[in-house]
Formats: sequence, C-alpha cells, structure tokens
Amino acid sequence: MTESSTPAPTLKIRIRFDGAMPSIEEAPATLDMRRVLTALGAVALIVAAVFGIRSMMKSTAPEHVLAPNAEVAALPAEVMAISPPAPVVAAAPPHITEPEATPRAPASSSQQTNRIVRAVLADTLRKHQPIQELAGNLPVSDVTKRFYFFTDVQDVASRRFTHRWEYRGKAVAQIPFTPTGKTWTGSSSKQIPTHMQGAWRVVLVDERGTELTSVAFSYGKELTAAQN
Repeated sequence: MTESSTPAPTLKIRIRFDGAMPSIEEAPATLDMRRVLTALGAVALIVAAVFGIRSMMKSTAPEHVLAPNAEVAALPAEVMAISPPAPVVAAAPPHITEPEATPRAPASSSQQTNRIVRAVLADTLRKHQPIQELAGNLPVSDVTKRFYFFTDVQDVASRRFTHRWEYRGKAVAQIPFTPTGKTWTGSSSKQIPTHMQGAWRVVLVDERGTELTSVAFSYGKELTAAQN
C-alpha cells in the first residue's frame, strides 16, 4: 500500500478590526495547533477588553437631569392640591347688657316749683287770712253774698297768677296778681247775687293758663232758665 506524499493542510487565521468587533477570516496557512490556541486566546482577550471599555463608557455617562418641573409633577395628588388657608373671622364682641334705667322718684315737695300750700274759699278774712273754710253746698242768702278765694304759693316760678271765677263753666271774673318773691299769698273776692245760684268754681292759673289748683262749690240750688 503506497502512502501519499501530499502535505497535510494547515489553518491560517487573519484578524481584522472593522470598527469595534474583530473578525476572523479563514486563510490558508500552516500554523500548528498551539498557535491556533494562542490566537484564540488573544481574540478572547481583545473581545473582553472591548466589552469592558464599553461598560466603562456607559458607567461614566452623565445621568439624565430632570426638567425643573419634573419633581413637582411627580408629587402625589394630595400634595399638589393644597387647600387655601381658611379666612380668619373676627370674633363677635361679647354682648353687653345695658343696665336698666332706674326710674326716678318724684321730686319732693321742697324741690317742686309753684308749690301750693293753701287754696281756701271763705266768707270772711282777718288780717288777710281766711277765718273759716267753705266747701260743698252753701246756703243762699237774702242779699248779695261776698266770697273770698285765698291762695298761698311757695317756691314761686311764675311771673303772673290769676284768680278765675267761673259760674256754670263760664268765666265771669279774672283777677291778676304779680308775685315779687319766692313766697306769695293772694286773695280775691266775688259778690254773688241771689239769682246766680248753682255751680261755681274758683281756679288759680299761671301766665300760660295752666290750672294750678281750684275749689268748687254750689251756691243755693241749681236754678232753671225760666227762674233766671
């Protein structure tokens, strides 16, 4: 059996770098197995180095910077919806109860003006003072009868007084007086004929016509118009 003298084929490896990744092309070569393994180890080292460099480049890349409003937009809804502060309402002032007005007591007689001390109807005066006080129904006389009206006023405040004699509600005589001090006494008289029987009244009034006091009496009996 004849042996062939044809030489054994050999493997030739060519490494070419296109970009970042190496490529291996087959080429006819006459390398032994040791060289092949060495070459493969070199290729592995190169590939590992390339990938390591890429990883380092990614780790050193700057982080993404959020937009100014990104953090606010990411807040939960309950944080974003902030209620406005409640308005401050001024407290109402405490109710103050006004003290009830105390009614004034009526002025005492010493503080009153035009204080009437006496108002008397009489038929006789002695030293300008009435002797006997008359009132009610007076008997009629056969002749004209004179009657006196006496008044005593203290703390005088009026500038004028008047004695007004009234018969059946009508004034038949008015006698004026002008007081000159804080104390005043005055008297007037009126003759009443027999035919003027009936209701009489004597009134003390001031300059404004205000009635201060009065005395009513009846002389005789009430006559009818036919008798008058």
